[in-house]
Amino acid sequence: MTVKPVPRRKESMADRVYEALREDIFEFRLLPGDKFSEGDVGTRLEASRTPVREALYRLQREGYVEVLFRSGWISSWWGNCTTCGSPWRGPPCTNSARCRSRPRPCAP
Repeated sequence: MTVKPVPRRKESMADRVYEALREDIFEFRLLPGDKFSEGDVGTRLEASRTPVREALYRLQREGYVEVLFRSGWISSWWGNCTTCGSPWRGPPCTNSARCRSRPRPCAP
């Protein structure tokens, strides 16, 4: 008896844009606080607005980018607090007395 391999789903343009943007975020080519538009991303990655928008909404659900109403997108702040070690998203934390330099609290 032979087993047929399961066909792989073809990667969509939205998947490729998502992976490229996620890599840019993790490799710090897109820094926390950087502002950009769907058009900028589409031009750079040679993709139309629909797959770019799908990728950005997926990244938004995961907390890596935020939409700015009528102003484009911004890369989110994320990582671990260097003082208390708590994971956080957003500009620096105020989770403990040691973290008062940060404007927003850590996510516990």
